[in-house]
Formats: sequence, C-alpha cells, structure tokens
Amino acid sequence: MTNTPIRVAAVLLSALALGAPRWPHATIRARAAVGAGPTMLAVGTGPISVAVDTKTDRAFVLNSSNTVSVVDVARDAVVRTVPVPGTIVTNYTPGLQLMAVDTTTGRVFVVNEYKDTLTILDAASGAVRGRTAVAGGPCMVAVNPSSGQIIVVSCGDETAAATIRILDGGSGRVLRAQPLPDG
Repeated sequence: MTNTPIRVAAVLLSALALGAPRWPHATIRARAAVGAGPTMLAVGTGPISVAVDTKTDRAFVLNSSNTVSVVDVARDAVVRTVPVPGTIVTNYTPGLQLMAVDTTTGRVFVVNEYKDTLTILDAASGAVRGRTAVAGGPCMVAVNPSSGQIIVVSCGDETAAATIRILDGGSGRVLRAQPLPDG
C-alpha cells in the first residue's frame, strides 16, 4: 500500500506554509511514511506555488527565483531544477494558482506573468516541452480533466484587458478567449 496521499499532503502544506517570498532559501517538508518525521528538502529561492502529479508521485515547486523544483515525493529528493524565465512574482497574492498538472497527459503548466507565456513541462522528467504566448499577464491556470483543456486567466496589464482563455492541452493553441468585465 502506498503512502502517496500522506506524503503529498505534507509537501503541499509545508511548501505553502514556507512559501512566503521573505524566505531567502526555503525548504519543503516531505513525509517519507506514516509515522515518520518530516524530511527537509532545499528548493529554490522563495517557493510560491505547488502542484502535484499523483501518477508520477512528483511535486512541482514554483520558486520566485525563476525555477521549478521537481521533487520525487517517494524518494524525498529534489531531482531537478528547471529554469522557467519570467515567473518572478513580487506582489504574489496567496491563493493564485500559478501551476497546474494534467495527470492524463503528464504535463505541468506554469503561467509566466512577466513574460506573457505559459510554460509546459513534462511531469516525468521536468523538461520544458514548450511555451505558448498568453497576453495580458497570465496569473492563474487550471486543467479541465474531462476535456484536457487548459484554462488561463490573464489579470490584465497596460497592453491587454483581463481575459479568460481556453487552450488546447496538447498544442497550447488558444481555442477561445473572453474578456472579463471590469470590476
């Protein structure tokens, strides 16, 4: 029997608790097994968001240092650190979902607000599979598990209004976009 849900919960709770940008070099806690104490894992500077792939037993920690730390939760180890340019968040609002995992396709989606892009990572290896342009400061992302589509919310900036976009999960192509009302 696997302890994945317990380990995943420990990673999520600890990473979010330590995720305030004030932490210069933060750690996350992974719980190795039921009843075991936490393991401290060094991740990048200022972890701000976590997404978990329960199929690969990996956690992805978005750091304000423009990196994603790939954590093998089963082994309690950071297995890779991936550069993801444009993810520095200086005014991060807790609760924004900056990453999402599609467990069906094995992809991780990271919004890059200051580069106006969506970065697509391979969940198994952590390798960058591609980038898609998303105007207006993308600030939230989610996966529709039934359709495999990606929902990206752009909060708006001086060049574009706040918009919700539906993207094809395979190609990253924008299928439709709807401006959000002011206010």
